Amino acid sequence: MKILLSAYACEPNRGSEPGVGWQWALQLAKHHEVFVLTRSNNEEVIQKYFEEHGKVENLHFFYYDPPKFVVWLKHHGLPVNVFYDLWLSGLAKLAEKLHRKIHFDMAHHITFGVFRDAVYLYRLGIPVVLGPMGGGETTPKNLLNQYRWPAERLREYLRLWINHLSLCNPFLHKSFSRSTLLLCKTRETQRWLKKWQEKTKIYLEIGIHQTATPEEILERKKDEFLYVGRFIPLKGIKIILQTFRNYCQIYPEAHFTLIGKGEMEKDIRAFISENNLEKNVTIHDWMAQTELISFYRSATAMIFPSMHDSSGNVVLEAMAQGCPVVCLDCGGPVTILGDSLQELIVPTPERTVGEICQNMTQVMNRLHEEPEWYRRMSNASLRRAQDFLWPNVVEQCYKDIESRLKNQ
Repeated sequence: MKILLSAYACEPNRGSEPGVGWQWALQLAKHHEVFVLTRSNNEEVIQKYFEEHGKVENLHFFYYDPPKFVVWLKHHGLPVNVFYDLWLSGLAKLAEKLHRKIHFDMAHHITFGVFRDAVYLYRLGIPVVLGPMGGGETTPKNLLNQYRWPAERLREYLRLWINHLSLCNPFLHKSFSRSTLLLCKTRETQRWLKKWQEKTKIYLEIGIHQTATPEEILERKKDEFLYVGRFIPLKGIKIILQTFRNYCQIYPEAHFTLIGKGEMEKDIRAFISENNLEKNVTIHDWMAQTELISFYRSATAMIFPSMHDSSGNVVLEAMAQGCPVVCLDCGGPVTILGDSLQELIVPTPERTVGEICQNMTQVMNRLHEEPEWYRRMSNASLRRAQDFLWPNVVEQCYKDIESRLKNQ
């Protein structure tokens, strides 16, 4: 097929959204002719990549930005979401112009992957796929006490209000109604699109380049737990600390490593001091991926009680090294773990924070006391991560897309 791929964020050798845009373009070009529309400020780094590695067959790039004064406003305080909406609007006109020359078979908008923004590619009159989209994830009400009042809680309420308000946008309704398939990263986002439920399917947009071999993950430290990510409230930092304190009451020699940075670092250090956990907890700043792999391979498990992540790259990275991940039943980590790892997911509905911490402690305790179950969870984590090898992610998604197109 001739595929028009809309990717606001798209850069080689990057993670997060830019990496997603780039990898989907590369993988699709293995089987289709792909025409990528992306931001003008991505041109230099993309052209440099081609100069160093050679052109990629079947992959073509077109660059667009709004008028210069709009770009100037972005650099002087214009909110990125406003700039992004203007970019999407202008992009549609370029897409129409290109379509008259190239005659695309379908269009796919991949980044940014947020359901709140109207995409105007339906104007082309060809099948359109949107997503995978996130943004519908919200902190469970019973966990809002993990945020400070008023600023942090108000931020959560504001996010919820914006989600409701976005669904009043007639252009968003038209975008969803005239699209062929709406890919959602999480069940929470899927619920926001219940009016178009028959068009939705849950898929994650993230992937990995390789997984560890079983031989590389045999030696693991017992009672060595890990967290990787920002030190911010929505990551469930307070839950992590309370859970580990509970665990140390059972196994006083246990150790926890936190890798990252953020506004809660002082709170973490204060908690460590107040609970005499100086020998049990180590904090590291961000580090290179090559260094991080050794932590994934040696840890018993990663504890990741995030309360509304759309995806969770670090979850996938840990699993790719055979490291089980204990998480809450919220957002992207649940989608990543899938059915085979449900026993590592701690439920949140109608539970207090204390009960959630206790349930998480019980899972950690089981990892300690049941070696056979632990090995099963480690092997299942590695197998599940293999589903997210980049070729598998895109190929499986497009099997469903092509099936949907044939049945139209």
